[in-house]
Amino acid sequence: PVDGATLSMVDRYAGEEISTTIADGRAEMRLEPSRYRATIESPEIGTIVLDNLLHLVTQETVEIVLSPTPPVTLEVDPERPLAGSEAYIQYWGAPAGTNLVAVATAGAPVGHYLLRKPVTGPTGEVGFLLPDSPNELEVHFTRDIGSGIQQLLGKLEFSTSLRSVTIEAPERVELETPMTLTWDGDGLPG
Repeated sequence: PVDGATLSMVDRYAGEEISTTIADGRAEMRLEPSRYRATIESPEIGTIVLDNLLHLVTQETVEIVLSPTPPVTLEVDPERPLAGSEAYIQYWGAPAGTNLVAVATAGAPVGHYLLRKPVTGPTGEVGFLLPDSPNELEVHFTRDIGSGIQQLLGKLEFSTSLRSVTIEAPERVELETPMTLTWDGDGLPG
């Protein structure tokens, strides 16, 4: 349902932007050969981003078919994983076929990811070993709609935290006397 929506094409190299309105499911514009980022925006559908569109020939018609799909529900387990540890991404409501689950830096465009794995089936779970440093991250659930273009079907932001341990010990201890230490921290293996 994109009629009346605005289509904007941004040249990834030159930074130039061209916009037009979609009517009867079509939009026409003359583009120089380059790599583009497209956005389709309207109040009814929100924003659809298509990144890394490669337009090679000036007379060639680029056809992009968007099919309506309900959003995919995503969850991260644990909710706030430790940096450098494994986290599991659970998903529900995925369309048939092979889809992609990616972990990206928060705010990264679709297709710019740190980790990615293919998944199949309407529901499932996939594990990722997260980066060592704490980060604000996102899960992107996408599917290929042709020519390497990824349609974003679900997104979820999450944060990783540092591994931390607090140790309490007496300031001073006499030689050869028992000493008591207490600690509290992340329940890590080993």
